Amino acid sequence: AMLQHYAWLVVFMWTMVEGFLMYLSLVQVFGSHISHYMLKFNLLAWGVPLPLPIIGYFVFTKSVTVADVTLVEHQYLAETMCFLKPGTINFYALFFVPLILAIIVNLVFFALVLRVIK
Repeated sequence: AMLQHYAWLVVFMWTMVEGFLMYLSLVQVFGSHISHYMLKFNLLAWGVPLPLPIIGYFVFTKSVTVADVTLVEHQYLAETMCFLKPGTINFYALFFVPLILAIIVNLVFFALVLRVIK
């Protein structure tokens, strides 16, 4: 579930990078060179989403020990599927909000590009 959470966040981060590249190539044509841009964009797209699944797992997982038995209670993972537990605060804060932010940023880039093309 952590890997799937991370992969989805990376996919949406790459859409933001692509939107930014489209903005640079169509709106700011001159003076838009970024040195080592692929390295920087790779670090951004793969690095920024990395803390969210890690934080989600360790913050929302609790261990309870009674006598010699240790129970692990997951508020992060769903019990019936290999993904985040839907309807919880961690689902909205660590998955849904970053996706909505990525969509909003992409819509802004799209509007800026559309204004130039039109």
